[in-house]
Amino acid sequence: MRRVLFPLCLVVVGLLAACSGPRVAPNTGRTTFLEGFYQYGAGGRDLALEVRGNPFAPADKPALDALVESAADQSGILRPPTRPRLQPGDSAKPNYKLVVQFSRGGLLLAQDLCDGRPDAAGNHDSEVTVVMAFCVSGRAVSDATGWISPTSLNDPDLPLLIKRMELELFRPDNSLDGSGGNTP
Repeated sequence: MRRVLFPLCLVVVGLLAACSGPRVAPNTGRTTFLEGFYQYGAGGRDLALEVRGNPFAPADKPALDALVESAADQSGILRPPTRPRLQPGDSAKPNYKLVVQFSRGGLLLAQDLCDGRPDAAGNHDSEVTVVMAFCVSGRAVSDATGWISPTSLNDPDLPLLIKRMELELFRPDNSLDGSGGNTP
């Protein structure tokens, strides 16, 4: 009986936690050697940052861009840390970038972001979908997707979502152990 109740309790707790703030989907499809791309093109240096879309008033776009830059600069789990910048310095490698897309209703895949495709016109749902992609030479080598219902640009869940997504985006892929990135 305990074997059935424990997993059920975990599911219920997980669902309750999902309702209480921003949600991030686990990245399960990555099979590339993320650490190698990261170490060469992003680790210990600036990383070009593009912020696309705006779920708020048009006048809020510069503030949203700055919020994403600030939140992304304070997280990451690979070492040395990267510095996502809207205006990257000389340390940034060409062909390496971090793209963040905010959409209401529409949804682009990570490769769409790296290809530069514009977001489809969405509706005015309260929930915002955020897709983040680490692009190398036009190819999405890692991605993360999250959802949030922001109350305003000052919503504390917004930088929290960006930090959680970046942690998922740059989570080590374990590909060096021979399992193809499929181990926990």
